[in-house]
Amino acid sequence: MEFPHRPVMVREALEHLLTDPAGVYVDGTAGSGGHSEAIGRKLSEGGRLICLDRDPEAIRITAGRLSFLGKRVDIVKANFSELGDILAARGIETVNGVFLDLGMSTYQLDHSGRGFSFSRDEPLDMRMDPEEGRRASDLLNNLPEKDLESILRKYGEEKRAKAVARAVARRRKKKGSTPPGNSRIS
Repeated sequence: MEFPHRPVMVREALEHLLTDPAGVYVDGTAGSGGHSEAIGRKLSEGGRLICLDRDPEAIRITAGRLSFLGKRVDIVKANFSELGDILAARGIETVNGVFLDLGMSTYQLDHSGRGFSFSRDEPLDMRMDPEEGRRASDLLNNLPEKDLESILRKYGEEKRAKAVARAVARRRKKKGSTPPGNSRIS
């Protein structure tokens, strides 16, 4: 089967991460499972791999890709910030290594349908987990201008956050009575 993302620096990651083939390893950002697969192929029968991702599509792809590991792999829909709780729930006190590939994959940009890419017209969702939180379009359409400015400045590192927030607020005011999807930000 062809998988949507080719991991980079696999050899280097394994060289520094995998110290004991019978150890417990975590891929905190499994994505489509490329690094996880490489780790899994180096584990002995006593090894264990725990894969986390927030994206339900990534979980689906990773589960298929890692099926060869059987009970030696746990694939969990979660944020890596929840790792302590996830390990505790499994009775795991220590791990041999944790891998994090921070950032977005090309697959997420090109195929998510969640508004991560500028190259297509699609809903402005922008959530890694479409089952949690509020869509970006909801925030743009409903947040007070000051709150929007704060988000743009803090999370988007937008130098012109005030001007952008003001322009969004003007657009909302001008188009406020039109159904969502027509002229409101969607």
